[in-house]
Amino acid sequence: MPDGVGVDEGPGEDEAPTRVRSTRERLIDAGIDGLRDLDTSRLLGALGTREVARRAGTSSSTFFHHFASLEDYAAAVVERIYDAAAMPQVDGTAAAIDGMTRSDLPFDASAKFHDFEIRKLAADPLFRLRVGLWALGGTTMDDRYGRYLRATEARHHDGTRALWASWGRQVTPPLDLQALVAATVSFLQGATIRWLVDPANMTPERYRRLAPMLHMMALRPIGDRRDLDDVLVELNWWPTLVPVRAAPPQPTPTRDRIVAAAGARFAELEYEKVSVQSIARQARLHVDTLYAYFSTKRALAVAVVTSTTSARLEVDPDAPPVEQVRSLLTTVASAASARPDLGEQVAADMVAARPSTETQELVATLVGRLAPVLDDRDDIALDDRAALGRLILTDTICRQLDKPSRPSAHVADAVLRYHLAALLAPAA
Repeated sequence: MPDGVGVDEGPGEDEAPTRVRSTRERLIDAGIDGLRDLDTSRLLGALGTREVARRAGTSSSTFFHHFASLEDYAAAVVERIYDAAAMPQVDGTAAAIDGMTRSDLPFDASAKFHDFEIRKLAADPLFRLRVGLWALGGTTMDDRYGRYLRATEARHHDGTRALWASWGRQVTPPLDLQALVAATVSFLQGATIRWLVDPANMTPERYRRLAPMLHMMALRPIGDRRDLDDVLVELNWWPTLVPVRAAPPQPTPTRDRIVAAAGARFAELEYEKVSVQSIARQARLHVDTLYAYFSTKRALAVAVVTSTTSARLEVDPDAPPVEQVRSLLTTVASAASARPDLGEQVAADMVAARPSTETQELVATLVGRLAPVLDDRDDIALDDRAALGRLILTDTICRQLDKPSRPSAHVADAVLRYHLAALLAPAA
């Protein structure tokens, strides 16, 4: 075989054939493996004790007078690089934190602080070494770098605590002060590296605006009982349902078969006793095909409810908007009364982070009928209309489920009176 081409060992019975790999590729792979196996002793060994002695203005024999081995020397070098006590700019950070604490309007002081921090770290000649030694110095460097970070951060815990207290803020659980300071430093280090290697996408000007956002989310007013998840759950309301919403499901023979099969199974058994597999068998389809149309059993329940009520949702387009809304709410309440177990699934889908397409269409229908009322309100944004529609429909279903014997028309009237009174009230 000619030099420059190598063949890996042949595949086993169950293995795919391995392609022919060139010597160049195998050499590159070997280099990568070698870098993974490096440690600080090998890194300094590549420099050589003679070169180290020359740079220090001494001899190799003097080198070994002070260090018994290259490993001892490597340990001393690492200790110097990760010596938190030797940080020359610690006072600058403390002074900047103190400046924010004493500022009546901390926005400008905060911008100056974060600008100072990223420029200081980028100018630190040991920053690259700390990151590089951690990356190439072997797994033993994990603990050493971690101890360095914790030691440098601990120096600022008291000042940071005083700063946040001066703002009337405390760390939002489950975070604590140590975790939030660590997150702040992590963002700083990542932003500094990105600025050095990709200044088109990260600059001190951008960083000093981005960094405070972390604290605005992770700090809460003193006395506030909300935790971080209570704040982050607002993400569930971000998906915009109106005016941009999922396209209505297109009827297809397969989809219709699935909905019909689900309707038949739900007619025989309560929701909890019906399995997706049994619906697939009823439709004579593989379960994977079913999931291609409906991602959850709840979505199937919603599709069954909306398919059985779709005809009753049609109203006279010339009817007054209030009557159109009353008709829709009566139909929804009636469906929940007829099948409370399925009504519960529709209500649950209303408040889901990503409701089914059928639910989105039902919400859009209600919002469309409310449009003449909503258009007179400048304080209700388009994005808020979907949330309002979900609220009204959920209220309708829950009121009906709470009192199943109550006539659906009465439920619709009660919901309409309550919400319409609020919508017709003057904007605050």
